[in-house]
Formats: sequence, C-alpha cells, structure tokens
Amino acid sequence: MSYQVADGDVPPGHARFVTDVDDCARAAAGDRPVMVERRRLFEHLGGAHIELDLVRRLDDRDVTHLRYRVRRSEEAAA
Repeated sequence: MSYQVADGDVPPGHARFVTDVDDCARAAAGDRPVMVERRRLFEHLGGAHIELDLVRRLDDRDVTHLRYRVRRSEEAAA
C-alpha cells in the first residue's frame, strides 16, 4: 500500500495502487467480512527511510504472514 501515487505511475501486471487501507481490504475481500487492525510501526522515527530484511514468510489459504527485521543503520551502510 502507498499513501501517495505520482501522476503517470503505472502498477505492474494486474497490480493496482490503493491509498486507503480500508478500501484495499474491502476490494481484496469482495463480499467477505473484513477486519482491519492498524498499527503504525515506524511513526516514532519521523519519516526516516527504514531498511527491512524479510525473516519469515508463511503462506496459507487466503493469507500471507510476513515477519521483518529492522536493518540497523550500520548494516544498511555496509
């Protein structure tokens, strides 16, 4: 999800840009019930660029769980 889409940006393949979490969840769910829990993980960093490393990906029917580790600034510089 993105909060801003630049004019002229075209998503690849069948992807589409969505700027609202609720709209995204409802579009993905179709006529099924939707529950959206929001937690801002990096707001306390004031908009600084954050590098993440994927630690684990679990795929199940209709859901993917992703776990990331925050890359420390000294790791990102290496």
